[in-house]
Amino acid sequence: MKHALALAAIALSSSAGLAHDFQCSGTEPFWSLTIEDRQIQFSSPEGGYDLAPVEPGSARGMAEDYVLVYRTHKASEPTEPVTIVLQKSLSSPCSDGMSDTSYPYYGVLVSRETVFAGCCLRK
Repeated sequence: MKHALALAAIALSSSAGLAHDFQCSGTEPFWSLTIEDRQIQFSSPEGGYDLAPVEPGSARGMAEDYVLVYRTHKASEPTEPVTIVLQKSLSSPCSDGMSDTSYPYYGVLVSRETVFAGCCLRK
């Protein structure tokens, strides 16, 4: 997980035309994030919201799907930025700590209110 936050500061290049569908989740607290072609949805026990759909950026000099960064905002509040960083787990798979499932991506969602970290897989 530590790499995802550090890599969020990497300069990004455009990755137009990529269609990535992901399902992300985390525990303590439980939360989920669904990224689909035309919609991004976040939910947690405290509530949820839709995010404006955007194409992800990727880290320069890396494979296009190694680090994906979605710079978006709450659909109902365009002045509320949200950043989603997904990083492929090359050396050790992401674990949710609750199951034996190994996930190929680490995921971090950053909003003004909080940061959620967890695991993701392609749908």
